[in-house]
Amino acid sequence: YRSKISIIGLPAKVPAITLLVLTVCIEMGMTIWSIVQKMQGNAMDTTAHWAHIFGFFVGLGIAQSTRMFHSGKQEYLVSDAKTASKSGSPLTAVKRWESVLALQPESHAAMFELAKAWISANDKEHGLQYLKMAIDRVVAQSNKPAFAEYAEFAFEAGLEMGMSVQTLYQTGGWMEEANNPLLAASLFTEITVKHKGSDEIEMATLRLGVIQSKKLNEPQKAIETLENFLQDFPKSDWRKFAEDTLRSIRS
Repeated sequence: YRSKISIIGLPAKVPAITLLVLTVCIEMGMTIWSIVQKMQGNAMDTTAHWAHIFGFFVGLGIAQSTRMFHSGKQEYLVSDAKTASKSGSPLTAVKRWESVLALQPESHAAMFELAKAWISANDKEHGLQYLKMAIDRVVAQSNKPAFAEYAEFAFEAGLEMGMSVQTLYQTGGWMEEANNPLLAASLFTEITVKHKGSDEIEMATLRLGVIQSKKLNEPQKAIETLENFLQDFPKSDWRKFAEDTLRSIRS
């Protein structure tokens, strides 16, 4: 209904809804005029006018039954929300994205955009709340591309996500696969620092050392990490691999 149509001879575009209402009014007016004329004895064919009016209301019925109005409302809300975000109006964007999320409660993308809007409005508490919701949703769906985008945003914004050690390890692997070694190393480091007694710490330490050596070009850090691995896990099945990697770095 926000669309506008160019008409030859007019300096500005005319809203489509205006033309639609005008057309329906003309058709109904012509139909009423034809009925009056017929009552006065002047025969007039009103078939075309009735067909146009009938077709209009049938179209409305079809649109309602196929939820086109609902779909159109969502599209306009998303468009308004994106416009508010780009125009630097974070509080307006928050309201718009909240409306979108109310219609699309399962949308991780809407959650993420709402999180960004809250953070832009200097409300990290609400932003973190919706960011966690978005990340939990994409992790449950194993949506690696979306997670990579959301996690990178959280990392760059310096947000503490408070993820479980299992999620940290899983997503660290995803970041490594997505060729984001800096974020992967950050996630594995968090495991080695905060989750020393976890089942994931052995492989997290090893993978961190490998990333530091091969992806981040940090040989000294890699040597320290792998030495810690050998010291903390002397009976690990990956001991020989760690020793070979250390030997390669030192040589």
